[in-house]
Amino acid sequence: GEIEKKMPDGRVKILDLNWSPITDDANTTVRLMLCVRDVTELRKLASEANKQKCELEIIGEILAVTQEKFHEFITSSLKFIDENELLIRENPVNNSEALTKVVRNMHTIKGNARTYGLRHLTNIVHQAEHTYSELRKPSPDIAWDQATQMDALLSIREMIEHYAKVNEVSLGRRGPGRRG
Repeated sequence: GEIEKKMPDGRVKILDLNWSPITDDANTTVRLMLCVRDVTELRKLASEANKQKCELEIIGEILAVTQEKFHEFITSSLKFIDENELLIRENPVNNSEALTKVVRNMHTIKGNARTYGLRHLTNIVHQAEHTYSELRKPSPDIAWDQATQMDALLSIREMIEHYAKVNEVSLGRRGPGRRG
């Protein structure tokens, strides 16, 4: 399929490899023809198009929510993230009471995001919530690790802030807007 080749100048090229057999009259393979295509720019363009598609989906999700409700959602979600960060920092080892609060906060963020149709955020929060729920089991398959838990919260915070930025910068909707 594809390979990545680091060039002497440090650039990375993505090469598409396509093999074709060359056969004789008896249908015996006598040679192989290898076609190598540089698809670096195509992959870069596809990645950019995918980012733009994602951004348009996020804009559509935000526009489906009133400015006031969206502002309340962002504010409350960031408070839950702050609370979870504090709980994780204060507990270097797994603490069931703290973990229950963390899971409850994640569940609330996920439920609100799902209610408002914020699909990209819902997916990220669901992954973190699943990990936290796993840690609540009597014999979890994963170990408590503050750094990993903080990384999960950071990715959620970044996505919430991305939604807020799209709302403010791309849509020009700042603050709670007007009631009614």
